[in-house]
Amino acid sequence: MCDSKYITPIIENRILFNNIINNDNDIKNCINSIINEFNTCELGFELSIKASFYKLIVLLLRKYVSTILTDSEAQFRIKNIDCYNSVIKYIKTHYAEELNLDMLSNYAHLSKFHFCRMFKKMTGNTINHYINLVRIEESEQLLLNTDLSISQIALSVGFNDTSYFSKVYKNFKSVSPSEIRHKK
Repeated sequence: MCDSKYITPIIENRILFNNIINNDNDIKNCINSIINEFNTCELGFELSIKASFYKLIVLLLRKYVSTILTDSEAQFRIKNIDCYNSVIKYIKTHYAEELNLDMLSNYAHLSKFHFCRMFKKMTGNTINHYINLVRIEESEQLLLNTDLSISQIALSVGFNDTSYFSKVYKNFKSVSPSEIRHKK
């Protein structure tokens, strides 16, 4: 009964939780308990982990549910998730190319307005913010693992202007690309 009432709707994305949970000691304690049990592997650790997961789900249900969807809303969301997953995969494989709203909304077969609104709703980010996020994550790997110059890295991840790249990088990472390079 508990699985069909709580677990299945969570798995089917009919119960949606807040994206950010800040400084909740009960949640931290549950997660730490799971980690501790997994690391020690004492007799019965599997049962303890399962109990902690159930406690974590209860805490999330009581404090952090953002939406409970009906079956039809869930089906609509799944359809949208599939559409946006393909856009996200496209961005992750073509981040070095010029990406713009017109091209991506056409790729998704949606109007620019609907595409932007739904992308923000699905990911929590604007399309430009998400593209920059993907580019910055890739650039960080290049900064740490290659000897390419910062200009070469900026160009290779889709930024045409090195100073703009540095500004965006610092906004995302709170340090400049050259500071990351010097940590290497």
